[in-house]
Amino acid sequence: MFVSRLAVQLRTRSSHLWIKYCTAAVAQHVSPDINQAQWTPSSRRVGVIALKLGMSHLWLKDGGRVSVTLLQIVDNQIVSIKEGDKEGLFNVEVGCVNHDKPHRLSESQLEYFQSAGIPPKRKLMEFPVTEDALLPIGTPLIAAHFLVGQYVDVRAITIGKGFQGVMKRHGMKGQPASHGQTKTHRKMGATGGGGVRPSCNRLQLPSYNRT
Repeated sequence: MFVSRLAVQLRTRSSHLWIKYCTAAVAQHVSPDINQAQWTPSSRRVGVIALKLGMSHLWLKDGGRVSVTLLQIVDNQIVSIKEGDKEGLFNVEVGCVNHDKPHRLSESQLEYFQSAGIPPKRKLMEFPVTEDALLPIGTPLIAAHFLVGQYVDVRAITIGKGFQGVMKRHGMKGQPASHGQTKTHRKMGATGGGGVRPSCNRLQLPSYNRT
């Protein structure tokens, strides 16, 4: 749903002109001379902000199946570079997803993106980067920023679902849909002892003399 809204055409003329102006400014702002410093094992590169599309799987040549997560990198660009708290590290701010309604932003926010020469972004995050891995402001980041087989650290925010019942939380079956059920369709019902049911032998009651 989030991605589908981004495909909606801009309705206002001011928004269209702003996006067009910032797109042209990016081409002038990005320097073609990118830092070609040699990386070391202690180098830390800038990351990207991605949108989760869902889950899938890949098949190996030996028939094995590997579960994978599908991520989409949308309009990632470097917004600013700040000095970090730790020595030798810089905080590189990255923005993603061009704002489809920039007229709703404040004047200070628009000036912040205009000074960087990039369109307004919906999400901003900072990454600690070493000096030998810095990139110019306005540099676009795409999936080719990573190599095949490279290990990466991924962080995400779990979407809270609030207070849920036992069917969603624990995957229980619930109660029958009919035959005398009244407002108990999604309830847990009896759980039992959870063990093996012991054998119950019939007891012989003592006999009494009858007269």
